[in-house]
Amino acid sequence: MRNHRNTIQRSLVYEAVHRLQNHATAEEIYDEIVKEHPTISRGTVYRNLNRLAEEGEIRRMEIP
Repeated sequence: MRNHRNTIQRSLVYEAVHRLQNHATAEEIYDEIVKEHPTISRGTVYRNLNRLAEEGEIRRMEIP
């Protein structure tokens, strides 16, 4: 497994997940981050959510 750097974007995503505390969707997390960081892209948020889930930092929930 590759070692990933702890980037600012990754930290923003991680903090938003914990701030929302309600099984937020990726879109809700993006909306939370973009309020203060309008240049962040959806792709960056999705990529970092996937990485955090793969590394066990957060849990992914599949909603039918």
